[in-house]
Amino acid sequence: MLELFKNNYLSSSGAGPTWKMEIEPPIKPVRTYYEETATAMQYFHDIKTGKFQVLLSGGTDSQYVCNVLLKLGMNFDAVIVSLESRTGEVYNLHDIKFAYEFCNTNNITPLIYNIDFDDFMESGKLIDLAIETSSSAWGLVACQYVATQLDGFILLGGDPPYLALIDGKWMLKTKEYDIKPWTETFLKYNLNGSPHILYYSTEMMFSFLLDPSILALTSGKFPGKTGTNSTKAKVYNNGSGFTLPVYDYSFMGKEDFNPDLHRIKLNGIEMMARNKLLDIKWKLHLDHFYKEYEPNWNGISLIPYTKLIKDYYASVGDK
Repeated sequence: MLELFKNNYLSSSGAGPTWKMEIEPPIKPVRTYYEETATAMQYFHDIKTGKFQVLLSGGTDSQYVCNVLLKLGMNFDAVIVSLESRTGEVYNLHDIKFAYEFCNTNNITPLIYNIDFDDFMESGKLIDLAIETSSSAWGLVACQYVATQLDGFILLGGDPPYLALIDGKWMLKTKEYDIKPWTETFLKYNLNGSPHILYYSTEMMFSFLLDPSILALTSGKFPGKTGTNSTKAKVYNNGSGFTLPVYDYSFMGKEDFNPDLHRIKLNGIEMMARNKLLDIKWKLHLDHFYKEYEPNWNGISLIPYTKLIKDYYASVGDK
């Protein structure tokens, strides 16, 4: 099975309040984030069995992964997961409509997985898989399920490294549910591919952290910004020729928004709001479960940005 992080540069231990992450820096200077992404994709292409299959949510991250593959001329399936009610409402239409638009623009015929999300919640399937993979991100468990049904080389965009301004200091902030559930899913189901493609290698991790737009952000050039979510598209576009839209993220004045919320794109601002019907059903079927289990799966790792950069330069030296 493919190692989930190249050369196991990223490792984690513990659970819940004791969960932490450790990162090994690269041994040579990094290039642009796009160049390091392209290198990882070429590596995957050379060793893969089966066709690339990208879980396309409609967000910037998975669109970036698809754009890289398109630019490199690598064939892939775009997999769209449609979460539906018994009455035919598509709970995540607010997201996947952007996935459909992307496919239409690029002449891609997507693979569509229609999930009866009411049944998935009420039957206990969601809870069973959540327990099996320590997944506190209940909205992603259906995507984990779909991944277990695929037979190609799975690429999951997920999120790139995330920096947050905490008590005046920039920190690499990683949540346990961003790492562990997908890692457990791939290991337990022996899946082929990468669930953490946007920081698969240490070179990708540090090229993101050292991108000019990130350096500008962390040096105070954009006062008022408290996280990198509204800057990541600039990293994706740097050196790639892409024109992914750069949005400001706003939810109650915070960039560190709740990932269970969904997007409404208005006038270049990406607002967050809930699907009210799904929220009611979630409280009915899942609230009691997550109140019991979630504290054991909700760890947060914080690593000072200055430490990471210091470690990087100590490792690469004058190379």
